[in-house]
Amino acid sequence: MFKKIAIFTIATCMLSLTGCMTITASRYDSNPANAEHLTAEHLVAVNVAPITVQKGSTAKVKSIGLRAATYVAPSGSFCDYIHDALVDELNNADLIDDKANTIIDGLLIKNDVDIAGFSKGKADISVKFTVKRDGNTVFDKVISAHTEWPSSFLGDIAISRGASNYPLAVRELVGNLVNDADFLKALKKD
Repeated sequence: MFKKIAIFTIATCMLSLTGCMTITASRYDSNPANAEHLTAEHLVAVNVAPITVQKGSTAKVKSIGLRAATYVAPSGSFCDYIHDALVDELNNADLIDDKANTIIDGLLIKNDVDIAGFSKGKADISVKFTVKRDGNTVFDKVISAHTEWPSSFLGDIAISRGASNYPLAVRELVGNLVNDADFLKALKKD
């Protein structure tokens, strides 16, 4: 009987240690080099519309599973997280104007973090960005980011690394957009 109680107690303790938890993504940290680059390009001010999910997409919008944890955006949506990151980068270059006739919008196609492997974690994000100037589409392209990092067999380490690397994937995505030659051409002052 003592042996059964001991096994039950140990099993209960182990389950409590590996229980589900919710982790909120850290606030996006903009890249000062992007602001410098955007400022030097002499671009028009823009309005950034909300990012939505592409119809039929399997992109994870509300939460991402990180083994026994649930990873969520601070605003409740990864569409909002990506939108806010883009606004931060453009605002740092004084390019945001809510009344601008140049509008950037996006459709989230892919958004995932994979820490299932024991040696490598990865994040993949793809957004179809569109720029309209005075109602005319001048840019329409899928921009993607793929990042990888060392992971671990141990769940707490893998989860922590996955959570800390997602914002870096968003930073790469936004960096890929604001450094895209066609995007910059679409925003050039006439």
